Amino acid sequence: MQFNIKVKRTNLMEALRCQQSVLDRKATQSIFSHVKLDASNGKLNIEGSDGNLMLKYQIDCETIANGAITLPGHILYNLVRKSNKEFLNIKCSNDSVEIDYGSGSFNLNTLDPEDFPKIPEVADSLVFKIFSTDLLEKIKMVKIAMANDEIRAHFNGIHIEGDEDGLRFVATDGHKMAVFTEKMDCNKFDMILSRKSVETIVALISHEEEICCYKDNNQVMFKAKNFFFISRLVNGSFPDYKALIPNSIEGIFQDSIGNLKSSLDRISILSSQLSRIITTVKLQDESIIKCDNISHGWSGEEKLEGEYKGSDFAFNIDANIWLDFLRLFEDGKTKLEYHGINKAILMKHENYNNFTYITMPGIVNSD
Repeated sequence: MQFNIKVKRTNLMEALRCQQSVLDRKATQSIFSHVKLDASNGKLNIEGSDGNLMLKYQIDCETIANGAITLPGHILYNLVRKSNKEFLNIKCSNDSVEIDYGSGSFNLNTLDPEDFPKIPEVADSLVFKIFSTDLLEKIKMVKIAMANDEIRAHFNGIHIEGDEDGLRFVATDGHKMAVFTEKMDCNKFDMILSRKSVETIVALISHEEEICCYKDNNQVMFKAKNFFFISRLVNGSFPDYKALIPNSIEGIFQDSIGNLKSSLDRISILSSQLSRIITTVKLQDESIIKCDNISHGWSGEEKLEGEYKGSDFAFNIDANIWLDFLRLFEDGKTKLEYHGINKAILMKHENYNNFTYITMPGIVNSD
């Protein structure tokens, strides 16, 4: 088995970093914890797979001898990350690979590269193009509403759909929902990305470039200049999220991100995972937020600095759900739209008109 290359450490480290979200460290088949290194004519392709996801990342290298090997991905990444040499030499002799990392070398066994999963074919069916930083922004903002539900797997990722109105990213766990819309040219499609696929895309994007998205039956491919990422899609039907977005508005509360975030942070000091907590918001001329720790008999109340216009309204909230939204932003103003009893509350930021965060208010018991 021939393989001999010289490669820049930082380039290899970045490619291996992206593979960490794909590899399965607890895999029953050891090949799924390995990466495949395939060197040919000055290019090094690094492939990783867990059986459902496949990532191929290409970097430049000096090819002394063409060939392909597989190595344990996590060990190789840590070795490269902690090495103290600008360039690494990786050479294969029989079934042993020597990695010269500066002050010494490691020898690792390689598995047969022929046993590595083949790259699945994805039809050339382009559904949309998008700049990487735009895609990253939308995913990062929407994924705060993703579920972690073993039973309802279709809640565990992000629903992406497109039509003549543009592109929409949606996530929900049944208690909160995030929707990001974008007016752009795209074909009609819909799909659900798994949580692991979402985290892999976040790891992949590090600079501005165009990304093309292709969909073929039950799989999707995101392709850029130096990588392509293929993932199986989640089976199941996503909820009719549009039906949860009310139209009529009965009240609007506006405040700075910093003020509302600070108020929630302070009032939630009384909370703990082991205690029964009731956090109540009262929207009125002088709006307040109140926290009652039923388990310990503690309570706190704070006046909100923002302005409210509409009919008086009191409801219970999960402070952490609101804080998830507020922590997306460093500054600016937020707007809360009250749509009536037992209807969703919409949270928006003044600079992101296309992003909506939706929560359901809890009922306040009358004394």
